[in-house]
Amino acid sequence: MISCLGIETPDEETIQFTSDDLSYLYYDSDTLVFDGNPIEHKESVRFLYNGVDTISTLAETVIDPNYDLFSPDGISPGILGESTLRINDVKGFRYFNVNVTRINYDITNGTNYSNYILFYVGVNDYDIISKKIFLSDSIHLDTVSVLGMHYENVLNLTPDTSTQSMVKNILFAKKFGFIKIETYDGKKLERLLP
Repeated sequence: MISCLGIETPDEETIQFTSDDLSYLYYDSDTLVFDGNPIEHKESVRFLYNGVDTISTLAETVIDPNYDLFSPDGISPGILGESTLRINDVKGFRYFNVNVTRINYDITNGTNYSNYILFYVGVNDYDIISKKIFLSDSIHLDTVSVLGMHYENVLNLTPDTSTQSMVKNILFAKKFGFIKIETYDGKKLERLLP
């Protein structure tokens, strides 16, 4: 289960990400003091494509205030972190995206409603898989090996069978990001570590 300890109360000015929240982003630290000013971070990420070719891409992370459309002034005490990786379309993959959102207080009705992680995998223009996980939910985490590397705290984001998609399997490891994506036509990306 993901811990939601350490969230600031609605009376405090700026909500902070927990170290667990940050573990879903491509961000090089377990701690962050967010003062409301945008933060940008970039890092290089490498994948092995179909067991042969190495693909390097940039993981671009932005941490911003989260704007609440339901708030009278459009601003709520929230935070949004988003990491995006764009892949060469020639290989059949377009982009991967994960965002973590914390809005701890809804001004209109006083409820805690919007703390979640949202994952997107875009294989092409029309095949986009998304999965939303609320931080208050119990989340099942696995342990897997990819290219001989042992990963703990892995989410299996495989699309449900009712979705018509080319995506067969998606594995996402906390602190490492997307570690394996497979399609039904045999394409596969696997994370390479430095």
